[in-house]
Amino acid sequence: PGPTGASGAGNGVGGALRRAEGGAGARGAPRCGDEGAADGGAGSRQAGGRGAIWMALSNRTGRLLLTTGNKSEIATGYGTLYGDMAGGLAVISDVPKTLVYRLARAINERVLSSGGGSGELIPRSTMTKAPSAELRPNQKDQDSLPPYDLLDAVLEAHMEQGMDTGALIAAGFAAAVVGEVGRGVRISEDRTRQIATARESTGTALAPGRGGPSHGPRSLGVT
Repeated sequence: PGPTGASGAGNGVGGALRRAEGGAGARGAPRCGDEGAADGGAGSRQAGGRGAIWMALSNRTGRLLLTTGNKSEIATGYGTLYGDMAGGLAVISDVPKTLVYRLARAINERVLSSGGGSGELIPRSTMTKAPSAELRPNQKDQDSLPPYDLLDAVLEAHMEQGMDTGALIAAGFAAAVVGEVGRGVRISEDRTRQIATARESTGTALAPGRGGPSHGPRSLGVT
């Protein structure tokens, strides 16, 4: 079961959850942020190669490159600097993965209802297949992350409702899950501070930034 209300004091991204790392993770459980360890970093090099190509095209055409990382992935270190994090605007960096899916379905429904065409703007297969960064054959996001509905519930409770470790466990989240998510958040804090200018959606955006025409008047920051 997930939490039903806020409890405890939040200490920032990774703050209160840091205490959960020691002893909370179960042996053999997925390790948040370790997606590149199994292949010696080959997956990160692949993502970096794609990022270099995208940035080259952006520079040549003068168009703004949008990063592809969402909040669930970035918060737990499931992203590659200069790879999927490359770009000038992190347009969905404050949007949880489960909300990304809901937005994709809503966009398709809007296109169909408006008579914009008989096909889907966003292929349904991208929403029905198991989430994967395609870093290697048969790789799945859940090899190193909890299921996204669970991950997003933990992140929302901590980051937006201010729940600390004890409150998360008291609310029904397994200690092992809280520990793994906390570990992922802690070891990825350096990367969350290096993402592109972020579009704020929830009020708890990950990256620092300054207000401007590209993303609105409010400053972004870790709270």
